[in-house]
Amino acid sequence: MNNDKNMNVHETGSFEAMTDFVNKAKAITPEYYHEVNTIIDRHLNDFVEKTGRRPNVIDIGGAGVLPFDITIPNKICILDIFRKPEHLILPGNAEWIVHNILSEDMLDKIKYDVVILSGVLHHLADKHNNIKQNLKICLENIRKFLAQDGCCLIFESIVPQYFGELQDLLYPLYSRILTKVLKFPYARLLSLKEITAALNAMNFQYRMLDFKQINHHYFAGYKVSSKIYPISYVCIKIGKNL
Repeated sequence: MNNDKNMNVHETGSFEAMTDFVNKAKAITPEYYHEVNTIIDRHLNDFVEKTGRRPNVIDIGGAGVLPFDITIPNKICILDIFRKPEHLILPGNAEWIVHNILSEDMLDKIKYDVVILSGVLHHLADKHNNIKQNLKICLENIRKFLAQDGCCLIFESIVPQYFGELQDLLYPLYSRILTKVLKFPYARLLSLKEITAALNAMNFQYRMLDFKQINHHYFAGYKVSSKIYPISYVCIKIGKNL
């Protein structure tokens, strides 16, 4: 499913900053990825223990970071809107699919036991922002991927409500800086209230998982302190068996 035509459905910004994202992101925020890895591995191992089989996993928008033990899943699908970097070596049980989670023609024939989104929701914004509309589309497509007893683990950086509203006000300016100067995809950080409102509106069953906070964050290839960048992290588990 290598559908480059879908890249025009929702404008996403520049990908130049994503060339070596795997190494840069892990180097800047190792504590974040350690926490993500711990939570995902726990769920993967619990799945194996309960079902007696290895799970099929899809990592959406993770840019190939794969923050989990790649020996546990039976199959790994990486779905992203840009091609796999040439230098990135994938394990034998993994495939990279170029597709947009916001596309209307998202295939739903293959179901996954575990769906992972790490730092994806705020990048659902496009040239005209549209973050709330695109969040709904994303959640609708996630529902298509989920196996009957599967779960989705969403790891997301969130901001206070006022900061989200400030982003909306300044979006025409700072979105151009992000994409033209920093060569980064569009982004509009969400508040927890905005995310849970979307989940509730779509009748998702979910619960919050404990997530250890960190003091520094990844921003467009740079390390930024919490003192000047008011974000925190959440992990939300979606599914029937919570």
